[in-house]
Amino acid sequence: MMTSRCVAAALAALFVLAAAPADAYYFGRNKVQTANVARRVLVTPHFEITHAADAEELAVRAAIVAERTYAEYAARFGHELERRIPFILYSSHTDFAQTNVADDLLGEGTGGFTEPVRNRMVLPYEESHADFVHVLRHELVHVFMFDMVFGSSRSTASRSPFFRIPLWFAEGLAEWYSSGWDPGAEMYLRDAATSGYLWPLDRVGGFLVYKEGQAALRMISERYGEEKIPEMCRLLNRSRGMDRVLDAALGLDIEALDRLFARYVRGLAWPSYGSFEEPEDIARRLTDHREDEDGANFRPALSPDGTQIAYFSDRDGLMSLYLMSAIDGQVLRRLARGQRASRFESLHPYRSRPAFSPDGREVAFVARSGNAETLHTVEVATGASTRDVRLDLDGASSPAWSPDGRWIALVGTVAGRTDLYLLDLAPDAGDVPAAASARAPAAGGTALLRMTDDAGDESGPAWSPDGSRLAFAHNPVAEVRYQFTVGADGERRLDWARFDDGDAAVQPGHRQTSRLVLLDVFADRRVELAAPAGSWREPAWITDSELCVVADGDGAENLARLQLDAAGETAAEVRRLTNVPGAAAHPSYASGADRLAFAAFREGGWDLYAVDGWAAWSLREPAGTPAGDVAVATPAPPDYELSSEVSDVANIGVIKDYRPRFSIDMSDALGGGAVSFSPQAGLGMANVINLSDLLGDHRLSFLVNVYGSLSDSDLAASYAYLKRRVDVGVGLFHFKNYYNTAVTSVGELLPDDTFFSERNYGLYASASYPFSTFRRLSLELQAFASQRTVYSLDPSGTLLIADGTRTDTLLQPTLTFVHDSAYYGWYGPVTGSRLLLQFTPSLAVGGGSLDRRTALLDLRRYWLPARGNTLALRVLAAASTGDDPRAFVLGGPFTLRGYDFYDYRTTSHLAGPKIAMANLEYRLPLLDAVYFGWPARWGFGPVGATLFLDLGAAWDDVFSPFGDDAAGRWGLRDLRGSYGIGLRTRLGFLPLKFDWGRRTDLRSTGGTEFQFSIGPEF
Repeated sequence: MMTSRCVAAALAALFVLAAAPADAYYFGRNKVQTANVARRVLVTPHFEITHAADAEELAVRAAIVAERTYAEYAARFGHELERRIPFILYSSHTDFAQTNVADDLLGEGTGGFTEPVRNRMVLPYEESHADFVHVLRHELVHVFMFDMVFGSSRSTASRSPFFRIPLWFAEGLAEWYSSGWDPGAEMYLRDAATSGYLWPLDRVGGFLVYKEGQAALRMISERYGEEKIPEMCRLLNRSRGMDRVLDAALGLDIEALDRLFARYVRGLAWPSYGSFEEPEDIARRLTDHREDEDGANFRPALSPDGTQIAYFSDRDGLMSLYLMSAIDGQVLRRLARGQRASRFESLHPYRSRPAFSPDGREVAFVARSGNAETLHTVEVATGASTRDVRLDLDGASSPAWSPDGRWIALVGTVAGRTDLYLLDLAPDAGDVPAAASARAPAAGGTALLRMTDDAGDESGPAWSPDGSRLAFAHNPVAEVRYQFTVGADGERRLDWARFDDGDAAVQPGHRQTSRLVLLDVFADRRVELAAPAGSWREPAWITDSELCVVADGDGAENLARLQLDAAGETAAEVRRLTNVPGAAAHPSYASGADRLAFAAFREGGWDLYAVDGWAAWSLREPAGTPAGDVAVATPAPPDYELSSEVSDVANIGVIKDYRPRFSIDMSDALGGGAVSFSPQAGLGMANVINLSDLLGDHRLSFLVNVYGSLSDSDLAASYAYLKRRVDVGVGLFHFKNYYNTAVTSVGELLPDDTFFSERNYGLYASASYPFSTFRRLSLELQAFASQRTVYSLDPSGTLLIADGTRTDTLLQPTLTFVHDSAYYGWYGPVTGSRLLLQFTPSLAVGGGSLDRRTALLDLRRYWLPARGNTLALRVLAAASTGDDPRAFVLGGPFTLRGYDFYDYRTTSHLAGPKIAMANLEYRLPLLDAVYFGWPARWGFGPVGATLFLDLGAAWDDVFSPFGDDAAGRWGLRDLRGSYGIGLRTRLGFLPLKFDWGRRTDLRSTGGTEFQFSIGPEF
């Protein structure tokens, strides 16, 4: 399904049909529905948890955490919800990304969301119970907040679509209540304060809005009292404005709060800043995100000889896999280009890392390919693919290649259980590991073995140099016990459930600690090492008895050295190696050069560093003083007794099949809509009513715009079914509109501007098959009638009288192929490509049928010659043939600049049934912002500029693009051209475009034409 649809692809087309049935083409990427699994619902006192049928254990785990957290938040807010909370739970991020609750494409940076209209909480399980608990707690804050601010959970009518809670407050409160204060927040705020990018609260965006908001809520809690926070939520419900809330609750305006907040954060950050050592003072810098203007260079993997590093970077705007020299940091080549094609839809850079083969010739990594987790290997020398192994796992990450080259260890998730797996590249060679508990064939003559089988989470596997042991981090707290009973009617009911580790399993994620596990692969023996404080994770073997790990026990992520005893069962010596103000993580070691590579966070981004000579460096004593324990828990909630009134008590604990039930989504009809009545005009009403089931798989939409009589009204209805891979839709419509123009909705070009009305009505059916996120094929069938009544002025010249009626009918299928890998910047696409191919023939249905066949090609390409700069090209060609061909018109800011839309009346080759056009633009940043000092300080920005060249023409039969004039000078003949400059900026969410174009025939130029428009770039 298209990411740009508002109701469904079919519904979007329906509302375009009346205006321009032949123009109903579109771009946009797709949600590919492959997770066609049975869904069930677990009913708890305060939640209805919809989950996959094979993820029952995950649903039980979620239920325990959710109910415990509900009790905590009810006490904190002094508020309870009037009905159960819809909780939609997915077993993996891949399944979550296919949800129809949200129409947007959900990248890996989205760990969950809460939909405010029906207060649905939607989140996946992503390999980590600690992260899952954090996201669940975070989203449940939003549920309480939305219920308090927007109104009762029983009433959709009271939820205003126009009032928005400021992000710093909404996300900051969710982080403060879900985590308190944690080392991650400390790291980001310390870095922002000491590096000079701390933003005012009402202007901060991106990920920093979570952390700054978290700090702001901590400050409010400490300075004004925890009770102020629920008070602010209640005030938001009444005042609908944060300025009034701040004044009433804190006696501040937003400027005063910002000044107080800046002092507070600097007070947290600056006193300890001088006690840290900078990463470049202790290691050799290989990348500089400030100079390259990127944000992430991390997850390094050193080649066995230590000369090269495979790593993830967003240096070209999107995350890709690169190869660099470990000597001087020179980028050698790109090994895999992410997020632009279905082969590498996502490289999982935030939870995975690449791995070299033992001979250094190949690099392995995991990617989502065609909505399936796939292990890929590529040649280092060329980037050519050597293996594509489709893994039968919901999620996969962190491949590690064994020293003998036969095994690749990786982390995999199935139905909410994360375990360690081995991919056997030579399954006929024998010597199956003793620790393996399951074996399944995989693609390409490989086999997948499961090495662990528990509810705890494994991460970051690494092979010992002799290939006998795997080191990895393990969080055991997720192990859950529960019991179901089955009634005589087959109904299953949850009797009881508990975590083995009790309260530890429901604590915020940063309070859960992992242990370092050393697994003897072939002897099935494991040793668990617990850090004195915090966790040890991301192990990198140095020798068979020495490891480098990430340790977070001192309030920050730093590197540490572990020396094992002779038996390899305990850490005989632990030495802390770094003391950086941000984080030092992702260590990788190459014995061939005695070199260590790692990533460090500083000044708002991640960079790579190398240490030459580990043997000596590992004996260093880091400078300064560790941060110490920086975690601060939120104050204990007040004593609060949960209401004993729980709706539908008889269903608590029941597991039932999911059944779709329609509910109203956001609709003006619930607030009365736009309703009017007068004796002269009669009844008037304008409403759009959208309904869907809980999962958003079934969509109903009704447009009711009544103007006196039904014949003068706009009416439409549609249904879309989006659960399967093929999206289908049906609909019918009736529109009545009045015009004074020369172009009709069926594509007929009138001789001059004409007063006429059109009554367009019909029905349609559509189907769309996505091949991948980037490509789809769709078929739509329209049965369409357009009744046009022409009006002329009476002899007095004051009244319009009907002067004839004509009805045109169209029965036309439309076959469309779309490719879209474009990614947007501030004003429009900046990289990728788009292609649309469309063919629309008409079918005879009796008198009045239009006879035409229309074909269209629209190709767009975008390049990034420099950071922030884009070269854009669009080539458009279309032709309509038959007895009633449709007309195309050139001119205006969206086609041929320098020409007005109505210039076709005085200039030839700007209108006709055939068209060809090309637009070439160079887009560049001009100003970061523009500020004014009167009548108050205000501004806008950024401001961009564009240099453009447009060429195009429309014609019927004869067309000569180039030729000589009467003086024998070569140039454009029938082809029309223009060139010019433009400015781009935004006013709120509106993209504003100002263009100055000059006509040219390559011999001379005409005058300058200014055009203003609102809309994105092509």
